[in-house]
Amino acid sequence: MGRLIFEIIEDNYSRSFTSASELSILLGVDSFTYMISDANRQARLLKDYTLEKHLGQEVEVKKILSGDKHLNAAFRSVLLGIDNPNATLIPESFYQERERKQYLEHLMPMRNDMAIFTDTLNGQSAKNVFGVKANLLSLFEEHLPGFHILHFSTALMRALESHAQVNPGHQIYLYLRTKSVRILLFDNGKVKFSNSFQFSGVKDVLYYLLLVFKQHGLDNAQTPVFLLGQLMRDSEMFRLLHRYIGKLFFFEHGASTKMGNKLAKMPSWFFYDVLSLNT
Repeated sequence: MGRLIFEIIEDNYSRSFTSASELSILLGVDSFTYMISDANRQARLLKDYTLEKHLGQEVEVKKILSGDKHLNAAFRSVLLGIDNPNATLIPESFYQERERKQYLEHLMPMRNDMAIFTDTLNGQSAKNVFGVKANLLSLFEEHLPGFHILHFSTALMRALESHAQVNPGHQIYLYLRTKSVRILLFDNGKVKFSNSFQFSGVKDVLYYLLLVFKQHGLDNAQTPVFLLGQLMRDSEMFRLLHRYIGKLFFFEHGASTKMGNKLAKMPSWFFYDVLSLNT
């Protein structure tokens, strides 16, 4: 049921209190991360799985939902964040509900079994339209009925917005997973670019990042880049990016969910993704 690569269970966690707890799930193309937080929005449990591609996403998700004992409980609320490339930003003034399918068809061929959703980004005066496979949603409806859904890029933009607003000019945020990277560009607090890319090596990430600089006419020696995700200072990825980016920082801004004692020992940018889902 996927490969468990990380687990933190706080000493004060108890399955008997899940009815008052919030469950946040971040489902990526090849990852499944979830967090259980208490009524005070403090993280009590966090687990991170890698999905085996050869088995298929639906098969792996079903195994996790049915096999992980911590998910077999009743929660006060369940939030499902979807991290996939099937999303597009539409200015609010141009958005038409009946055109949602057409917006996505400009990006990719649309499957007949694709369910379409729209998130609202009030601070950006924009709508984030995204698609999810219906059979994938059915698994969550079966195991976690009543869940709420949003696209991860929506949660990330909402969470990063306040940081970008207090820092004038352009800011780039680079969120890394094992085989994917999401790059967001803000200009005076407004999103100018958001996209995700699959990569096979560290040089691919540098290529995509420098491409964003080039396309937007930005100086890679002067424009700050903030890193999020499971990345260490002594990694090959960080060393390569540091050679080409003049202002490179790890993102150490606080998330809306408070970290427990054990989780707080990890670098704050490691799990900012799932921690920020409820922003």
